Amino acid sequence: MGCAQAKLHGTGLLELASVAVRKRYRGQGIASAMIEVLLSAQPRPIYLMCRSALGPFYAKFGFRILEAGELPKYFRRTIQVISGLEVLQQMQETIIVMALE
Repeated sequence: MGCAQAKLHGTGLLELASVAVRKRYRGQGIASAMIEVLLSAQPRPIYLMCRSALGPFYAKFGFRILEAGELPKYFRRTIQVISGLEVLQQMQETIIVMALE
């Protein structure tokens, strides 16, 4: 039905990642349930990167959008690489980094 992971980077940075639910199961609270389980077992801070349109969804869990000066080095580099992707430009989307502290 879906998947999600808490990914520990070599620098000790913890990331909520790979949250996805198959189309036919969306709208049933599956993503929310997976996120709640993962967040209940993880230390803070925990970061995530997503399309800007998904920001309000993650804000419901207490995540806030980070300003450019707050980004950990990993996310600064990643944002530089993926921000220019044509698919994002076509969707009129940006990538944001959020944190739950």
